[in-house]
Amino acid sequence: MGFTLLEMVVVMAMVAIVSGAMIKLVRFSDIAKNLTLAMVEIQGFFRTAQTLALAPPVTEEGSQVRVCGFVVVSDGSDTLRLQAVKPNDGKVRTCRLVDSVNNICAGVTNCVNYQEKSFPGMEIGSAKVFFRVPYGEHLGATEVSVTQTSTGKSRTVKINSFGKINGE
Repeated sequence: MGFTLLEMVVVMAMVAIVSGAMIKLVRFSDIAKNLTLAMVEIQGFFRTAQTLALAPPVTEEGSQVRVCGFVVVSDGSDTLRLQAVKPNDGKVRTCRLVDSVNNICAGVTNCVNYQEKSFPGMEIGSAKVFFRVPYGEHLGATEVSVTQTSTGKSRTVKINSFGKINGE
């Protein structure tokens, strides 16, 4: 009761086909995970800005840093920048003049880089999202897309009018 050469070749061919299909599935799964991971990290970046707007950082002396809020900026590349928006005259009441994202970092306020994150292999849509101190009120873009450059697939991070941040 042995196996013929033909039976052995057929079985080996079947094993090769099944293992080749499994390798492609595993590789595709990793690509999808990278996109999802980037989307979740971007959500975290927005949450950081929102949290800093709700509870601004303090100096080493214990006084609160004078900021109008925090803005997340993307210029359409693979990098997000989190910037502190500070009044040029040092007076917090000047922050009331910031009524849209268009006049952030110009005129009465300036921006100071706070944190930067790069997402290799991804393209983040152009956006500017501002979270105002002290209530975390949000101005600007309501959604930001992230696209995987190798596949063209994309996901979206959305911010609703109440400040809830979701990914789709």
